[in-house]
Amino acid sequence: MATILIVDDERLLCDLLQNQLRSHGHEALSAYTGREGLVLFRQRRPRFTILDLYLPDISGLEVLRQMRELDPHAAVIILTGHPSSDLERQARGLGATEFLTKGLKLETVVLMMQEALARPLPSPAPSPRTSGRKIPRASQEPISLLFVDDEDSVCAFYSQYLIQCGYRVRTAKNGPAALALVEQQPPRLIIVDLTMPDMDGVKLVRKLRERQVQCAVIAFTGSRDERLLREILDLGVVDIMEKPADPERLAVAIQVGLILTSR
Repeated sequence: MATILIVDDERLLCDLLQNQLRSHGHEALSAYTGREGLVLFRQRRPRFTILDLYLPDISGLEVLRQMRELDPHAAVIILTGHPSSDLERQARGLGATEFLTKGLKLETVVLMMQEALARPLPSPAPSPRTSGRKIPRASQEPISLLFVDDEDSVCAFYSQYLIQCGYRVRTAKNGPAALALVEQQPPRLIIVDLTMPDMDGVKLVRKLRERQVQCAVIAFTGSRDERLLREILDLGVVDIMEKPADPERLAVAIQVGLILTSR
C-alpha cells in the first residue's frame, strides 16, 4: 500500500480517483488548492502525487517545483485538461514522472501510477528527452512492436525512436505486409495508420480480430473522419493518436497499451 496525494480543484475527479486508488489498496488524500497540497505533502510525504497544472491559487508547476525542493525523489504524475508541449517540457524538466491528459479512463491513470510505483526512485531532475521512456533491461527479451504506415519517412522516424527506447520494431507499408509479419511472429503491440491504400487500418485491425491475434493496437492517423474513428474505437484499440505525434507521447501510449493488455 502507498500513500497517494491528489491535488486538483475538481472535487468530483478527486473523489473518483480516491475511490479507484482505495480499491487498489492505497491510502488516497485530496487537496483542492496548491497551498493545501503542499501542506499535505509536507505532513504526509506521499509516495506518489497526482497533480493538476491549473489550480485556483498557485500554478501546478510552482507546486511541483516546491515539492521537488522538499523531496528531490518525489514521484509526480501531471494530469491536466490543457496540455501543451511547452508545459510538458517544463514539467518533465522538474522531474514529473508522466504527463497525462484529462479524459483518459481513470483506470488508465491508476495503471500508469501503479507502473511508476514499481520503478526505482527517479533521479532529482531527469532529462525531458529520456524521462518518458521505458527502457527494457538488457537481460529481458525486447518487447516486439509493429509499425504500419505507407509513409517511409514516418516509419523511419518513429521506429528509430522506439528502437532507442529498447523495443524491437518491425515496419510494414500496408495491410497485407503487416498481416504477413504478424503470421511470422505476433507483436505485443501494433501502431497502425488508418488511411492506407489497398487495406486501410480499420480493415487490418478487423482481420486481426477475426484471426484472434492477441495484441494491443494504437491507431495513428491524420484523419478526422468521425465514421472511421468510431469504427476503429469499436474494434477495441487502446488509443487513437493524431499525426504528427510527439514521440514521447507515443511512448507513453505504448506503455499504457502494454499494461492494459498484460492484465
